[in-house]
Amino acid sequence: MKLKLFTLIGVTLGWIPAGRGGIAEGLKAIDRGDYASALTELLPEAERGNRACQAVVGKMYEEGNGVARNYAEAAKWYRRAADQGSASAQVALGVFYLKGRGVAESHQEAMKWYQAAAAQGHAKAMYDIGTLYENGQGVARNMAEAARWYLRAARQGEAAGAYDVAGKYQFGQGIPQSDVEAWAWFSIAACSGYRDAGQRRETIGARLTFAEIQEATRLRDQRLPKK
Repeated sequence: MKLKLFTLIGVTLGWIPAGRGGIAEGLKAIDRGDYASALTELLPEAERGNRACQAVVGKMYEEGNGVARNYAEAAKWYRRAADQGSASAQVALGVFYLKGRGVAESHQEAMKWYQAAAAQGHAKAMYDIGTLYENGQGVARNMAEAARWYLRAARQGEAAGAYDVAGKYQFGQGIPQSDVEAWAWFSIAACSGYRDAGQRRETIGARLTFAEIQEATRLRDQRLPKK
């Protein structure tokens, strides 16, 4: 996720208090692409303990916005924010541990931070936990747990979770096989831009009865975000 989108989501969700002096100026600087000025405004707030600013500063070091890219420094700021309960920072720190960016690679630590974020309802963290179970990273490989976490993520609106749990339903991997559920979840993934989700849905649809298509459509419509 790029810095501008990262901060936009933060302001929208309320974990970046946009109206406060230095923070407001920092966000304006990010919006116009003046990352050096943004760092000048946000770093003091981060040093004073503002966890949202700590997460944004971590993102700036990760991407090299306004400062030389430095994964170790990014990890330091993500950890400070994560220790204060920032779910976005917890996920970012989990990714760093998974890939060994700025920290020693540790799939167990990645799982720990993903679980902390998932406990706060973070959908991407739920999906990432599913991938760890599917790949046997930091835990014993467990397709039932992978499917369970993909489903939890999908129900929270995570497109990747919808796509992967659809595949699990299609082939009965870790979850009872159901073409109806697979069709419904592939449809949702297709709405989120997954290129082959529509094709996989049509392949499944070719063997469904009219009543099953109706039920799958009902499930899809029930689960799609309401406009």
